[in-house]
Amino acid sequence: MQARELLREGADVHARAAARGAPSPLELAQARRAAGGAGDGTAAKLVLEAAAPWSPESHQLWPAPKRARAACLVRLGHALSLQPFFAGEEQALRDLWRTSVMPQAMSRQPDVL
Repeated sequence: MQARELLREGADVHARAAARGAPSPLELAQARRAAGGAGDGTAAKLVLEAAAPWSPESHQLWPAPKRARAACLVRLGHALSLQPFFAGEEQALRDLWRTSVMPQAMSRQPDVL
């Protein structure tokens, strides 16, 4: 699907055409969702997922350098969870890392790796 490929190549969901007042892809997707047309497999659904904070489910929609960063950060969180300080709480730290740290550490901005 072309939308998936564009997102994986770093397409900006907030970009606007040169025409004054042109909607962004995200605004178009939000309008499509409001009209009930952003079902699974649609470009609108992919854009909405890509605009949301990083998650394991949206990982595949990020550009390769960002996916590589996410993979490193996940490994870091796992390594931290194995430290003696977190004994007995390893899974709790991994869950917290995935749901709270990762979305904050990941940015779609092209100039932020």
